[in-house]
Amino acid sequence: MGWRATLASFHSGDSNRDAHMLEVLEAERFPMVVFRGVATAVPESAEPGAPVEMRGEIELHGRKSLVSVPLKVEPQPDGTLRARAVFGVSLDAHQVERPSLLFIKVADTCRIEVDLVLHRSNQ
Repeated sequence: MGWRATLASFHSGDSNRDAHMLEVLEAERFPMVVFRGVATAVPESAEPGAPVEMRGEIELHGRKSLVSVPLKVEPQPDGTLRARAVFGVSLDAHQVERPSLLFIKVADTCRIEVDLVLHRSNQ
């Protein structure tokens, strides 16, 4: 499984901070965050929404790191699967200089929330 998102789509709730982070992350040079991973299959007998571990690689600011993501997968009435995850990504691990606000650096870990709808492929 893989996904990619533009950095401009990330929002912290503070537009001033978001604009500064886009500068620090060099969004013009590295406009995307990319994740590539593999999740174990959810057994038919599993409870709906049972957590699944997805292991993969995230690329941010031109640097890659390995991550383990707890994924919650729920079947939907239309036959799709909805996959949600919340995990942290270290700015230091991706060599991003953390900006300061009033002489206090922002936290190293960025919280990433993912909400995907998965469709079966007819291939």
